[in-house]
Order: sequence, then structure tokens, then C-alpha cells
Amino acid sequence: MELSSAISGFLGALIGSLASITTLLIKERYQYKREKDQYRREMKKLAIGMAMEDYKFRITNESEKVRPAAAPILLAYHAKMIELLNDDRLNPENADELLKVQMEMHKALYKNYPT
Repeated sequence: MELSSAISGFLGALIGSLASITTLLIKERYQYKREKDQYRREMKKLAIGMAMEDYKFRITNESEKVRPAAAPILLAYHAKMIELLNDDRLNPENADELLKVQMEMHKALYKNYPT
């Protein structure tokens, strides 16, 4: 009788600890997902803010070296820059990725309208 009581007690403790661990893991997973989503929203806000400032600069600058660009082109550029920064890949070797996304957006916007 004592052996079955000991086994029952051990199994109860094991089930209780597994339930606690499972609950903790589920909670951590959802918290991580929530924080990741919040981080993505903040990065999108940052990209939009950078694109807006770039757009304003291009509109108000009278230099011929700086040409105005459509807002989606600037947004795509700045979003890609933030992506590269987050991945620690913003360097001269990956600069072509920035220009590529900018050119792809330009082509998509103006495919029916020659510039």
C-alpha cells in the first residue's frame, strides 16, 4: 500500500510540475510574439517617419542633385534600410539591396507612365 501511495504522490507531483512548465512556456511564447509584433509596428512607424522626412527634404531642396521621389519609393528604401540594420547587414557590400528595392518600387509605380 505504501508503495502505491508513493508512486501516486510522485506521479501527482510530476503532473503538477509538467503543467506549470507547460503554462510557463505557453505564456512566454505569446509574450514573445506580442513583443515581436510591437517591435515590427515601431519599425514601420520609424520607416514611415524617415520616408516622410526624406520626402520633405527632397521637396524643399532646390539642388539639382536631389530629385523628388514618390513616397512609396522612399518608404521601400527606408524599410529595407531598417531591415538591413536589424540584421546587422547594413554595409557597403549590401548597398545594392537598398538600390534594388528602390528601383523595383520605381518600376512598379511607373511601368505604365514613362518618366
